[in-house]
Amino acid sequence: MAKAAPKVGRRRWLELEILAEEGYLDIDRVRSDPARELREVKSNTTFWEDFAALAEMGFARRVSGGIAKVARDIFGGTYFGLNYASKEHQRERAAIAAHIAECCVFNYETGAVGHGTTCLDATQAILRARMGVMVITTNIAIAELAPHESAIIVGGAFERDIWALCGDMARDGLRKELAERKPHFGLVGASGISVSDDRTDIVLYCHKPAEQEILGTICEMCPRLLVAAGGDKIAKADMEAFYHMRRRPEKSETVIVTTRPPTSANFSRRQSEVEEACRNLGAGFQLHVVEAGSEPTQD
Repeated sequence: MAKAAPKVGRRRWLELEILAEEGYLDIDRVRSDPARELREVKSNTTFWEDFAALAEMGFARRVSGGIAKVARDIFGGTYFGLNYASKEHQRERAAIAAHIAECCVFNYETGAVGHGTTCLDATQAILRARMGVMVITTNIAIAELAPHESAIIVGGAFERDIWALCGDMARDGLRKELAERKPHFGLVGASGISVSDDRTDIVLYCHKPAEQEILGTICEMCPRLLVAAGGDKIAKADMEAFYHMRRRPEKSETVIVTTRPPTSANFSRRQSEVEEACRNLGAGFQLHVVEAGSEPTQD
């Protein structure tokens, strides 16, 4: 039987925050913290169980008397399993990220963010270009990009291959945070986008079943939805469907941001199909197409 992924509950997440800020953690530091959940850690066994779980997830390594933070390069991709397929792929994602930061998000907004390289790049671009943005996410790599006071991460079962917290706990926690904080925008990356035969629906896809409920919740609850997907993702539908655009609430806004592949002869046709579906879905739906390596443009 496969071993269950370790869970990151509130106590372990508080321990992780200390570790990220201070680089080292031992039981005396835990017991002296103002947080009640940490002060009540009485047992050395509980302490080392927490540390073992954080080490298993790759956050820490054991040293004399405690644990130390593991240094990692988020954008190098090797640790989080997030890699660009090519330099062209990286340029496309950078163009999408720049367009989202410059044209789709504004200062002092709150946004819910999904998973993947495109969301990582877009979040970094947003935080550089905009002031006072608050990020709500279940993705640990994305939360690490934001200043300490500007990120809320929702706990759940750890999924190493997407470096995110998922499952019922994460879904329910995310729904609660979004209901209370009423975010201005949601940002999701789509591994595939298809258009229905009658051009009245646009379907979004992801690679991992664990992502479906998290991404679907963001799509459902955010009044302005930003969907990031490279041009090679259009008309790609051999994965897990996580949202149908016809379910978007009335008076909501939806922007699909994609790139024009340099060598795709069929992209113009696929673009026209998405644009037709956007018109049929209503005035709140738009398709923005950017050129990789150039200034953002809107079709």
